[in-house]
Amino acid sequence: SVFFVAGGVHPTALPDTSLDYLGVDCVVCAEGENTMNEICEKIEQGESWRNVKGIAYRNDSKDLIVFLTFKRSAGEPTLGRIKGG
Repeated sequence: SVFFVAGGVHPTALPDTSLDYLGVDCVVCAEGENTMNEICEKIEQGESWRNVKGIAYRNDSKDLIVFLTFKRSAGEPTLGRIKGG
């Protein structure tokens, strides 16, 4: 199967809209280099990518799940979770 990811300014600012209109599996928010590497490693190892910091996706109930990363490259990042519509 194919796993689709989008990143950039639009997905960072509007992750819900990006998920709905682009039809991707997840979006990478803010700085994406480390996040994309981690997503690829998880998929290659057969592990869940859904707990990677710095992404947004819709769960099976179509709730928006956002793992926000504010300082990904400078020490341990701050993690936030938003759940809703």
